[in-house]
Amino acid sequence: MSIKRSFFLLLPVFVTGCAYNPFGEKEPAPVYQERPVIVQAPEPVPAPAPAPVQTIEINKMPDMPAPAVTPLEPEPLTPEQTRQMLTPEQEQALNALEKPTSLDPSSTSLLPSPSAVAQPPQPAPLTMAMNAVPAPPPAPAESVLPVPSMEPGTIVPQPSAAVPPSVAAPDVVAMVTPPAPPPPPPVFEPLQTFAPLSAVTQTLVLAADKSVARGNIDSASATIERAMRIEPKNPTLLYKLALLRLKQSKPVLAEDLAKKSALMATNDKPLKKHSWLLIARAREMQNDMDGAEKARKQAEKF
Repeated sequence: MSIKRSFFLLLPVFVTGCAYNPFGEKEPAPVYQERPVIVQAPEPVPAPAPAPVQTIEINKMPDMPAPAVTPLEPEPLTPEQTRQMLTPEQEQALNALEKPTSLDPSSTSLLPSPSAVAQPPQPAPLTMAMNAVPAPPPAPAESVLPVPSMEPGTIVPQPSAAVPPSVAAPDVVAMVTPPAPPPPPPVFEPLQTFAPLSAVTQTLVLAADKSVARGNIDSASATIERAMRIEPKNPTLLYKLALLRLKQSKPVLAEDLAKKSALMATNDKPLKKHSWLLIARAREMQNDMDGAEKARKQAEKF
């Protein structure tokens, strides 16, 4: 009974709710009495038409014949011009050739044989010494020519006297002993024996040595740098890396690493000594000879 009463009480409420229209007619929204502004876009300006390309024909030039080459013959020189171009020696030789020979061909048999003419004496060998005055050459001996039998009507030529060749006085050469060259710097030899290292570091050092033997310096440097991350203050690793920087032609870096190695190796005297020798070698590569000598003197203390 109670359910029926409740149903009949709620039924009018439900029907009334359905009959209510929440979206009924309402007042219209206000309208503004204004005309819309219409903006017209400007018309696009047409692009100018490209100017027509004018083609100009170029007339070919007619083939011209090659100009004829006229060879120019050299003008002959006059005897005066020819003599002006000769040197004094050439002019003397030309004058000697132009002199006529007054000897008869039959008189050539009367000339002495070349073996009969005395050869001029050879000058004695000169010895060059300090403050030595060369002796004058000996006087040439007079050559005696045989007198041939003469017949009347023959002309006997007079032989020219043999003139000894002039011997120039030798220059006095002063024997100066050149100064002795400075002794060469000692050969740099790296250290081969080192203090014992840890197992990991020793393995990396052996791998770096194998890379050096194969000629791979960059790989060896990377391996030693990896070992230095494990032991950054190890003087042996610093010395090894300095040697590799020296082979890479980096003397400045090698000198800095060798100084650190000499500073860290407190009780290892051989390592200290070779670190200073490495510093000397690096300074030689930088043309610092005085600094290299100081580094060697520092190495001698150990």
